[in-house]
Amino acid sequence: MRYKVSDRVNTIRVNNFLRLVEEHFDGSINAFAKKFGISPTPYYMILNGSRQFGSKVAKTVEQLFKLQPGQLDVEDGATEYETVAHIPVYGNKLSAGNGNTIFEQDIVRHHAVDRNDIKIYGWKEDNLCIFEVQGDSMTPELHEGQKVIVDTSQIEVVDNRVYAISVHNDIFIKKMFKELGTGKLIARSENTAYPDKHFNGDDELRIIGRVVYLLGKIL
Repeated sequence: MRYKVSDRVNTIRVNNFLRLVEEHFDGSINAFAKKFGISPTPYYMILNGSRQFGSKVAKTVEQLFKLQPGQLDVEDGATEYETVAHIPVYGNKLSAGNGNTIFEQDIVRHHAVDRNDIKIYGWKEDNLCIFEVQGDSMTPELHEGQKVIVDTSQIEVVDNRVYAISVHNDIFIKKMFKELGTGKLIARSENTAYPDKHFNGDDELRIIGRVVYLLGKIL
């Protein structure tokens, strides 16, 4: 499942793409596609609104026109800082280490997120990262292939909230609870086929951060 980009980022990409095609190919999508030996169909679909200008297509256009990564997301007349943030997307495995440096070798790409959204929800850009959901333990709330934004500054467990956690260097996305009386942590799946996991103080459990956003939906 594709990660949904905001309408604003989609519009910026479309406008920049049209400008590039106008400058280099007199506005002809067919001439652009023929030059690079690619199909024009996805670009016509983007322009007629039947599909989004996703990150994969944006990266392709930047490479074809020899642009810097993320340059297609910069609004005309604005700096990149004013428009979008490029949030790191991590793989599903975490290597051993302390603090956020555990992520460094697992960045697989970056995804553009509208800075207006970050401001509205009160997040800090440097605290955000993106993970892909694997498996069915969190259905029906989260499904395999969906991507979630994690705020790594929110590591204090609040009951019934979804968190990304690391257990023995494997990553899981679970609802977390504190056990009454003991304060021990419980990780719970939405899918009742999966039993709760209880963690003692000596368990190798680390709270990576709270899952705060899914495909345009605040959590």
